[in-house]
Amino acid sequence: MNTIGQHKEQFLSLLEAHNTVELSRFFDSPPILVVGEFASENQEDSKVPEIQTNELATIVLQLKAMGINDITSDIDLITPPSKESVEKALRDLVGFQAINSLEDPSLTPIGKAMAGFPLDQCYSRMIVQAEQLGCTDDILTIISTADQELFTSPINAEFIVKDSDHLTLLNVYNSFAANQFSSEWCDKHQINFKSMERCKKIREQLLTLMNKYSIKLVSSLPNGVDNIKKSIQSGLHMNVAQLQSDGSYQTIAKDKSLFLHPSSVLASLESPPQCVVFTTISADPATEPNKQFMKLNTVVDSNCL
Repeated sequence: MNTIGQHKEQFLSLLEAHNTVELSRFFDSPPILVVGEFASENQEDSKVPEIQTNELATIVLQLKAMGINDITSDIDLITPPSKESVEKALRDLVGFQAINSLEDPSLTPIGKAMAGFPLDQCYSRMIVQAEQLGCTDDILTIISTADQELFTSPINAEFIVKDSDHLTLLNVYNSFAANQFSSEWCDKHQINFKSMERCKKIREQLLTLMNKYSIKLVSSLPNGVDNIKKSIQSGLHMNVAQLQSDGSYQTIAKDKSLFLHPSSVLASLESPPQCVVFTTISADPATEPNKQFMKLNTVVDSNCL
């Protein structure tokens, strides 16, 4: 059984890994990018300890998988996380079906599977859902491309899936792979070759983990697009936003007023979609400093919420 000192050492190492996007050192694999639910928002006070400013759901999930059930009592920390932040993390994990309930916060089979991936809980939940729906190959690619700046100019129309930035990125990567990962192909289509190489490396790292857990690599294309969208929505269910009468979008929690990012393929639709899931939020201080924009969006059916 781990001692308190061992728990503390594990915790501090895990927290440091989370802050330096290297959670994967705990999984005998190379570093994999960790992207937060609202990754683009800045921490306002750099003097506040990281444990008090970070979203904790991913950390709590990994600690539970290590056998550390209560980070406020099982580990003696000088600056422990607030009770509110821990409760929020547990509520989030309930929403991901990763723990049974707030009263019984033990890991579910889904939670145990999610903990096997050194990723933000949004992405690990997508992988678990994709295994059930037979689209792991597609979701692996979408996750690998999600945080990369791929385009050096407006996206080529041949890649666009009108109702999904995620599926558009999937198209781009699949075309890149079909063309032997060629830099010449990237130049021709005005796509950043270095970013595509980064996507390829992240994908290879995730594939190594999938093989470790005997998860089969399966694509649902071309007829299983709905399964891909369901997997995306399972991970981004807290990032759902609905269209308002003024053209803005409001999150389900009604705590943010957002707009489609101009780079989103959804922004060019004749009629704005009624309901979307988004990956990150960003600001554009140069043009509209008072607005927050949703990036990497997919249209979803509001009736399914």
